[in-house]
Amino acid sequence: MVKEEVIVNKRPQEKEYAGNIAREVLRDVREDTLSVQAITAMLATSYLGRRIIYKETTGSTNDDAKWLIGPAEQEGVPTGHAPESPAGTVARPVTGTVVIAEKQTGGKGRLGRRWESPAGGVFMSAILRPDISPDHAPLVAILAGYAVASAIRSLTGLQARLKWPNDVLVEGKKVCGILCEAVVVPVSPCRLTKEDDGDESTGHAIHPPYIICGIGINANQGEADFPEDIKKTASSIRMLRKRPVDRNALVAAVLNNLERALFRFEKTGLAGIRESLHGLWAFVGRQVVLQNRSSNDDSKTCGTFRGVDDGGRALIEVPGGETIAFSAGDLSLRPMA
Repeated sequence: MVKEEVIVNKRPQEKEYAGNIAREVLRDVREDTLSVQAITAMLATSYLGRRIIYKETTGSTNDDAKWLIGPAEQEGVPTGHAPESPAGTVARPVTGTVVIAEKQTGGKGRLGRRWESPAGGVFMSAILRPDISPDHAPLVAILAGYAVASAIRSLTGLQARLKWPNDVLVEGKKVCGILCEAVVVPVSPCRLTKEDDGDESTGHAIHPPYIICGIGINANQGEADFPEDIKKTASSIRMLRKRPVDRNALVAAVLNNLERALFRFEKTGLAGIRESLHGLWAFVGRQVVLQNRSSNDDSKTCGTFRGVDDGGRALIEVPGGETIAFSAGDLSLRPMA
């Protein structure tokens, strides 16, 4: 039976936060176990992570979070994968709930790819509901990437960078992947008000979507944890740093960074964190290849990567000087001729 623990946390005093984070970062990591209490002590959030569901093993934390939002059969989660609800807890979520696991057996990446999830990593999904239009939901992956890269930099000194659209690299190797999934919940007509945005074809209002923000970080895995086919492209913080990272401090730092970024994003869009993103993008000024595999299109665009605009689109300067904006695709360095 899967062990599951649900803890609802109260916000700590701000003055306690700085001291707690310092003690956690400086201490020697002797027991590499995720602790809800340790994470809570380092949180400076108002809502994100205030309810944490901890599991030793699960199929996918994204699927668990989807199941919390609504009935499995309505949200596309196979019924057999629905997690067990602990006695005395409410299945319906509050925004900011975080599901975290020591290990996943069915981790997911973009475009249906499998995400390897051995013990020693950080595998978590946050239930978000930012006050944004549905078409801006994909940009949350950029905010999450910023939150992770900033946390790695501040805690370890490693120069983490964002690989558009949803990966984090250190020394050119992938240490984090992000998968955001939107879940739209229609509202019954009897609950409509004149302020609600409605779908004229159904008479139902559509609230801002829930966004399941799945974050997988290669934290303390060793070389033996990586399959041969990804050893050249992926690594862990422990391997690159030559010593382990405090995973509890890492989780707390990511959640603190993400909530602050979300607040700014709600007010000013991606432009609101432009300065924070400056210098974090990988491959700027280098020759790259962009391929849009999501549409089964094998065509490739080659050029110079010029960064990301305020709409979250990758800017590629192609031969001849024209700059083209791409809203989707896989970005990689162009091999030397």
